[in-house]
Amino acid sequence: MNFYHSSISTILTAALIVASSITSGCAGKGVDETNPQSVFEDAVEDANDHRYAMALEKLKDVKNRFPYSSFAKAAQLKIADVHFEDESYVEAASGYETFRDLYPKHEKADYVIFRTGESYFNQLPSTTDRDLSPAWKAVESFRELRQLYPKSEFVEKSRSLEAEALGKLAEKERYIADFYFDTENYDSAARRYEKITTQFVGTPSEQPAYARWLKSLLKQNEIDAARHVYDTYVARHPNGEYSSEMKNAFDNFSKDTGNE
Repeated sequence: MNFYHSSISTILTAALIVASSITSGCAGKGVDETNPQSVFEDAVEDANDHRYAMALEKLKDVKNRFPYSSFAKAAQLKIADVHFEDESYVEAASGYETFRDLYPKHEKADYVIFRTGESYFNQLPSTTDRDLSPAWKAVESFRELRQLYPKSEFVEKSRSLEAEALGKLAEKERYIADFYFDTENYDSAARRYEKITTQFVGTPSEQPAYARWLKSLLKQNEIDAARHVYDTYVARHPNGEYSSEMKNAFDNFSKDTGNE
């Protein structure tokens, strides 16, 4: 019995010590609820420790209770940042857009535009058979960043992310075009391939699109248009890897139609 009571006493003592530590820790933070800077800094600490829900609650409190404080503006931007850090990219994009609407001339405007694009980019699915509409919004943001702030530190990364977004969009167009081609809907296929060569220049889908575009035209006996596609491809890609394939398509067409 003595051993039992001793064990219980030890457990209770340990629990009191832990509780005391937690209480003293909270008190030690010394958050002044009447001071927007104090509440804001406490929210930032929560965000750094991945307590995102708590951080957002405090940031909104700063914004609502101290609307004329400089920390209200900082809280508005931090709300978007916290959503981004929490991988809530839809809310992050909305947050950055709201901040820009409120403070279009802010000193961090280039950062806000870049993060808007990055938030849309991070909404993209891993496969191209799903909705890719956020890709265009990402591209628009990245292009706007470079137009308005060509010397921004975020320009280089924006180019990289834009190229990746365009690559996904081109891949989806190519998937649809290939479907039309394989189902012998050559007119629709040709239009899709043409779109890839004009809107998605430099993507991995561009050069193969020329080849399929040419073949789609030949399937419709549009010889002059096919020659124009070939000439355009050679002019843009003098050492292009699809030149031989496109030339062979012409040769095969001539043999099949007896126009050698």
